Amino acid sequence: MNVASTIGTALPAVVALMGHICYAEDALSAEQQELIADFHQTIPTLRDSMNRARSALQASTDSASADAAAAAITAVSQAEEAVKAAAGKLTEAGLGVSRLYTEGDLAKAISSLPIAAYNADIQTALKAGCHGSVKLYLAITEDTRPYTAEQLQAGLSEQEQADLKEIEQVLAAMKEICPNSHWRPLEDEFVRRFDASFPAAARLQQRPLTAMLLHRKLEQYSQELYTLCNHNFHNNGDLEARFVLHPQNYIGQWYSQRALNGYFYGHADSLDRNSATPRGKAIWDAAAPRLAELRRKYDLGPGDGRTRETAFDIPADIKPEDFKKFVNDVTRELFGERALHSELLWSSVGTNGRRVVHGLILVGRTGSRNRNNDCHVIMPCYFNLERKESEK
Repeated sequence: MNVASTIGTALPAVVALMGHICYAEDALSAEQQELIADFHQTIPTLRDSMNRARSALQASTDSASADAAAAAITAVSQAEEAVKAAAGKLTEAGLGVSRLYTEGDLAKAISSLPIAAYNADIQTALKAGCHGSVKLYLAITEDTRPYTAEQLQAGLSEQEQADLKEIEQVLAAMKEICPNSHWRPLEDEFVRRFDASFPAAARLQQRPLTAMLLHRKLEQYSQELYTLCNHNFHNNGDLEARFVLHPQNYIGQWYSQRALNGYFYGHADSLDRNSATPRGKAIWDAAAPRLAELRRKYDLGPGDGRTRETAFDIPADIKPEDFKKFVNDVTRELFGERALHSELLWSSVGTNGRRVVHGLILVGRTGSRNRNNDCHVIMPCYFNLERKESEK
């Protein structure tokens, strides 16, 4: 897990929780006014706890001072939970994000939170191996499980030392391939080393100290990991399989899930020509019987979903905050296990002028190492956004 990317992000989570947008500015009830006031009271508490935690992290230079910072990190986690709980009550009361911008100035409240700086301090601590403090690592990862003294002890066995050395060699091999991809055998060697290192990583993750040291190794190579992802894993199907499609491993879990979910969304919109390939056509044709049923079930309109111009309609009763769920649900019902999760990160425009978003369909790999490194071929399944807007 990319711990640093998930800590100190209560407000984005709140926005997701309160996705219902109020189009009509109805008068607020006394209960709703009280709930809004309660929500806004949680923000200063979160802000102050994050500032105290930042000071404690920046003052950490050894295990003793890092141990002391652990309590401050835990306080941030508790403050985040309070914000989320208050947001959840607002959602239950029928209030959404748009109303908070006019009732209490949500923008000002959010801007007061030092989220980016706090996350940077967290990542600095992780890169430093939490200065040897297992307590700080457990606080950052919000791990409250009970551990025995033996599990928390500082000593490393010979096996654990060998496991850490093996992980270091894997990451060094990754560093060799991250900037560019002009030598495929180096990528093959990295994949071989990476697959062979799974037992070592599993052993290291069995107790907090070694899990902390494993994460420290990953953070020390964070720039290379970002570079590899930003270069689309060189369109290498072996890397895509391990880090995007099946990221349940110690490197795949370092990346944020949102980043991985968005990976194929960009690929599909630029590769919709693949829908005309024989394999793509066969997949659509096989889904035709299900499509006939789903068209009636969901009122998808006359389109077939294969192109921007023939996109499915999103029914008028689907709310904007439910668009992503609707697109993913329909795509999953149409294509089963071939459907991948879609984040709907942006819309595109067809030649008919309509804005569309798309679900994701996994066709397979190219089958040729000389064709985009045998990458995964993804087809889009298009949905109109315009119909909903015209019927508001």
